[in-house]
Amino acid sequence: MKKILWFNLCGLMAMLPVFQVNAYEEIAFTERDGPMDEIIVYSRKRIENIRDVPATVGILSSAMITEKSLMGLKDVAAFTSNFSYDEAFGRNNLQRPVIRGMSNILGAANAGFFVDGVYVRGGIASTALFDLERVEIIKGPGSALYGRATLSGAINYITKRPGDILAGQVSATAASHDEFRLTGHVSGPLIEDKAGLSLSLRHYSYGGEYENTGPGGGMVGQEKSQSISGGLTLYPSDNFGAYLRIYYQKDDDGLAANALQPASANNCFLDTTQYYCGEIVSPKSVALNQDIFEDPGLERNIFRLSLIMDWEIDDFRISSLSSYSRDKLTDQRDSDFLPIAALGGAFHILSDTEIKSSSQEIRINSNDGGAFRWLLGGYYYHEEINDSLSAPFSVRPSVSISPVAKVDNYAVFASVELDVSEKLTATLEMRRNWDKISIGTDAGIQSNIFKSLTPRFALKFKVSPQARVYMTVAKGTKPGGFNEDLYGTAVPESERIRLADYLTYAEERVWNYEVGAKTSWMDGKVNINLAGFFIDWTEQQLSTSFPVIGHRRARPLIHNAGKTEIWGFEAEIQANPNDQLSISASYGYANGEFKEFEDETHAALTGDASVAGNRTPRAPKHSFNLSSRYVTPINDQMDFFLRGDVNYKSSRFVQVHNLAIIGATTKVNLHIGIEWQDVSVTGFVKNLFNDDTPADVTRFFDASSPFMPRAFLVTLPKSRQFGATINYNF
Repeated sequence: MKKILWFNLCGLMAMLPVFQVNAYEEIAFTERDGPMDEIIVYSRKRIENIRDVPATVGILSSAMITEKSLMGLKDVAAFTSNFSYDEAFGRNNLQRPVIRGMSNILGAANAGFFVDGVYVRGGIASTALFDLERVEIIKGPGSALYGRATLSGAINYITKRPGDILAGQVSATAASHDEFRLTGHVSGPLIEDKAGLSLSLRHYSYGGEYENTGPGGGMVGQEKSQSISGGLTLYPSDNFGAYLRIYYQKDDDGLAANALQPASANNCFLDTTQYYCGEIVSPKSVALNQDIFEDPGLERNIFRLSLIMDWEIDDFRISSLSSYSRDKLTDQRDSDFLPIAALGGAFHILSDTEIKSSSQEIRINSNDGGAFRWLLGGYYYHEEINDSLSAPFSVRPSVSISPVAKVDNYAVFASVELDVSEKLTATLEMRRNWDKISIGTDAGIQSNIFKSLTPRFALKFKVSPQARVYMTVAKGTKPGGFNEDLYGTAVPESERIRLADYLTYAEERVWNYEVGAKTSWMDGKVNINLAGFFIDWTEQQLSTSFPVIGHRRARPLIHNAGKTEIWGFEAEIQANPNDQLSISASYGYANGEFKEFEDETHAALTGDASVAGNRTPRAPKHSFNLSSRYVTPINDQMDFFLRGDVNYKSSRFVQVHNLAIIGATTKVNLHIGIEWQDVSVTGFVKNLFNDDTPADVTRFFDASSPFMPRAFLVTLPKSRQFGATINYNF
């Protein structure tokens, strides 16, 4: 892949003397002050107005990111209906976003993450938002155009590109719990009418708020990130443009703010395998071993390189997207979450993970503005994961090297769109995928090939210039894979024979049926959007647990559920009744229910393996967001503003058993400040009423007992926080 990028760069440089220079249109942009129904998006790999997209696409613009003090993916989810995301074990690579009730416990995420349309694997949780033009949240399967890992949807970060004038922003924030943020972004012309350059810098640190009462003391939950990125745009002619972006980030976090609810708290099924029934509350203290590690917590280095090129030739646009990324993560953690060295320190773990990936996409679009439009493309993606796990502090030191995991994905895709009449438009999208998943073991290479055809059909009817209605039918897939814990160097072949049914798991499949309406009122001052959906989901990838020789405790293994159905709806309103007041609200409902699924852990617990009729885990049924901003002039040069945000997520179940519950959460944030010319000063309070509902809960075990009974690991929430930010724009 490095060779692909090198040849593209060399070819690009060779063309520079040939073309005459002119401005190059960016792929997409968002104007804060324009009518809300004129936001331009790139959700279907083409430039179009958001109201013309026959799908549910959430938008968080650059202005929203600044005004709401959004920092990362958790904040994106908090302000998006039917989207839930929490960091169960800190900012590591275990990412479990839930869109429209489509949850998972282990394995690859059901939603894909992209930066400028390029798929990103690894640590997206710590990626900042300050230098983004906007965030697009595409709900529903994106497999037809976005490909693998978009079973439930896609989150696309669109970065700010250099413009033809010098512009930028410097921001500084200080807040309680020893949080400090300093960011800067500058862009402008490098060579007038020929090239532009941008540079972004960030420093972020968070001191944590929970004190460790175990050996070593200190705080837990600390976070630290530093990043630098640069962008280069080249436009040597009026029909060619390129955007090169280089990104580097370093994270250095302490132990995550996790606390164990011990087995002694279990209150049901005490005669079988024990469990906890009811709502789990946040423990009041954290007790971990920190004194045995030189530098407890995680360290991550991220490098990303992407090159996007566009040619407009007659009535066609040819686009090339090339990328390379490397994510290296080292994690020193207390994995028994106890103040003792359980099993002689066997759970004091040091892990090293390296994820390298590269991709190349080529596509051609029709660009004549006629009644018939089409797109044709090809895609290649390669991923390699190296992972090792050791217990060097144990009385019986051990090292387990996981088999090298590789992914090779090939795809061709196409889209055709026809204006059947002045009011009716039909769209058909199709993608053919070949996913080769392989791991290297002592017995040789084990591999599976998953083939899929994922169509998407849409009809859009223009009721009036201000109203559209649409319907879509789309298929999504997520490749299967291997339970790599069964292929580790410490696991004997006899165990793989015993657990032969769990060596691999099958591909997930989903059909999504959606109807919706997008309407604009009062000359674009009010937007009201509605959508209803039904999801038919088969072979859902969930987890069960088995004792495995070669591991010192039961291992969670991925297997497939039979059938799940989800239905729900979304409603949102955005209103700017006047120049002083803006209001937005959204509500999401998603009811996911297992129709066919037998789980061995559930059988051991209750005597009945079936969980049919239970809700999907980790998926809130209700979500609601309300935001308002009021601005009034103080004098000719200064404005006063007040902003309030309310985010609500209903309760959700920890696991498929529907016994342990994570309670409902309501977060209220306030921002107050002044804007004076290019400077704004903001005071804020987050989580005003100090909601202490656990951020997440994971089914776990209690290693203080030799039988390791069931326990639950609680991810502690961030409490009320006060702070202030100063921004300077130029």
